[in-house]
Amino acid sequence: MKTYDYDGQNLDDIFPGENTTTEFMCKVIHSDLSARLRNCFRGKVTVKLHESFKAWASYSADIH
Repeated sequence: MKTYDYDGQNLDDIFPGENTTTEFMCKVIHSDLSARLRNCFRGKVTVKLHESFKAWASYSADIH
C-alpha cells in the first residue's frame, strides 16, 4: 500500500484488530518508506505525525 493511500481512509478497516494510534501509523509509514528507500538510502529516517499543534508522535530507525 502506498503511504498516501491512508489519507481519508478508515484505518480500522485497513488494519483490522490493530489499535491504529498515531504511534502505530508512524511505524507503518516508516516501514513503507524503508521498503522504498532500502536500495538507494542508508541512514536514519524519522516519521513524525501531528494530530494537532500539541499532540504528535514520531518513530525513528535506521534503514539498512
